[in-house]
Amino acid sequence: MALMASSSSSTGLSNWDHDVFPSFHGEDVRQNFLSHMLKEFRNKGIHTFIDNKIERGESIGPELKRAIKGSKIAIVVLSEKYASSTWCLDELLEIVNKQLGQTVVTVFYKVNPTDVKKQIEDFGKFFEETCQGKTKEKIETWRQALEDVATIAGYHSIKWENEATMIEEIAADVLRKLNISSPSRDFDRLIGMGAHMEKLESLLRLDLDGVRMIGIWGPLGIGKSTIARILFNQFSASFQLRAIMVNIKGSYPQPCLDEGSTQLELQKQMLSQMLNEKDLKITHLGVAQERLKGKKVFLVLDDVDKIAQLLALAGNNDWFGPGSRIVITTEDQRVLKAHGINDIYKVDFPTTDEAFQMFCMYAFDQKSPKDGFIKVAMRTYWFGPRIRVVLTTEDQSVLEAQGMHTYQVHLPLTDNDVPKLCMYVIAKKYHTDGGLAELACEATRLVGRLPLGIKVMGSYFRGKSKDEWTATLPGLTSRLFSEIESILKLSYDALDDEDKDFFRHIACFFCNKEIEKVVECLEKRFPDVRQRLVVLYEKSLISTERGLVTMHGLLAQLGKNIDRKQPQHRQYFKDIYEEEFTDDAAVIYKFPMHLMRLWCS
Repeated sequence: MALMASSSSSTGLSNWDHDVFPSFHGEDVRQNFLSHMLKEFRNKGIHTFIDNKIERGESIGPELKRAIKGSKIAIVVLSEKYASSTWCLDELLEIVNKQLGQTVVTVFYKVNPTDVKKQIEDFGKFFEETCQGKTKEKIETWRQALEDVATIAGYHSIKWENEATMIEEIAADVLRKLNISSPSRDFDRLIGMGAHMEKLESLLRLDLDGVRMIGIWGPLGIGKSTIARILFNQFSASFQLRAIMVNIKGSYPQPCLDEGSTQLELQKQMLSQMLNEKDLKITHLGVAQERLKGKKVFLVLDDVDKIAQLLALAGNNDWFGPGSRIVITTEDQRVLKAHGINDIYKVDFPTTDEAFQMFCMYAFDQKSPKDGFIKVAMRTYWFGPRIRVVLTTEDQSVLEAQGMHTYQVHLPLTDNDVPKLCMYVIAKKYHTDGGLAELACEATRLVGRLPLGIKVMGSYFRGKSKDEWTATLPGLTSRLFSEIESILKLSYDALDDEDKDFFRHIACFFCNKEIEKVVECLEKRFPDVRQRLVVLYEKSLISTERGLVTMHGLLAQLGKNIDRKQPQHRQYFKDIYEEEFTDDAAVIYKFPMHLMRLWCS
């Protein structure tokens, strides 16, 4: 019972006037099948367009065209005399040319799909009669529309024991598709989601018939699950079967002592959701391949961390029918590569503007601060070192003469100068005094642009007064970080003991250091330093862009906090060396002085 959808803008959203537009030949179905189907639709709250007040003629009018375009789903009931009506055939032309994610359901009522496709037997005879006196061009467009609609796998009345059961299934199927195709109410709240959908659509390649598996890869808390959910809602309506399996890692025992039984349970959950069968029994791992073979499937596997999970749920492309799409989200790129998945979408951190809008959505329920909160909001969110346009000059009067705002800095810039400068520029964008921005809040520097941290931070301030914001800021970091840390620590806990130790070294001393320097410093303590860097990179715990080892501030703080709780593994720098350092640079390991200086350089 497949649905077909065509989209001119897959990430766009439309306002629909009706849930369903039925196309049918009244003499064949109005008094029996159609009336029963419409009653079932009403019972399920499905709003159907009814054309009783429209006078039928040789061609359909503008009102009917608007109704077709304004319906989420068109149900074409193809009966023996359907093609005897120019009205029905012109309706069909409008339906097959629909756009913007609209869906078509076919019902072959006492007629063979082959007869419709080839216009033969009694169906073909009625069609030939209708074609009398029509232009060749018109006839050809009708033929093509009939061929197109006949190729959509639909409901065949001759295969059902009774119409009542078939109608119940049609109504249930339509209701599921309506729920999927309905625009997510929070789509506008999901900043940057349109760009994600556009990039992922190019990987999905819905125009190709082959089976494609794609990965969505990134660190914990960056929004992979949200992206996958929206992707599912946007594109899965055109697939015969669909399912979204969430939090697979969380439902998989650690350690897994009986992997076979666990895999069977995962497969049972997937097939039960996909086939809508509650009491499904799975006796062996080959059941999924048997049930799904030849079916066009859209499957999302969220938060995968072991290859065994993929072997249970999406063993290989042969499990699925042509056109199937399988989407896997994970923090560990190695899992994707081990399964032969090369089409991988890396989720990047949001831009500074997007991150600020995210923060405002959580804090104010709008994309910018409310009146009176702008200064405080600028303090609360640190934008990071990204500025679109900065003009520099030794003569301040040159800029002031052009009406430009100026901010004096002293070279070389320090780590503290960059956020101050960014705050100042953004504050001026909102026409406010950037003075308070120089309180480059400790908490927001730590949060950076990680969506998870932004959510926790913004939600904490939601509904608070301006005075409460100002009073809360100084001690915010420790309070909010415990909530974020408990989530981020899941990634750390998945490492083996040596990699945990290596992670803590990076977090404490080697953030933003050159890869070669990191290797030089750590190769005597850890074997295969380069391979360990690859492991952390593939698990989304570090980045190695521009030849530097970088780690998000939240992860670095996590590593430092964990290390502080293990005094047997550390010594303070000032206890080992004669030079005096502050406690902020304290937690370190015994290395030669010249290497220590590299860490502080």
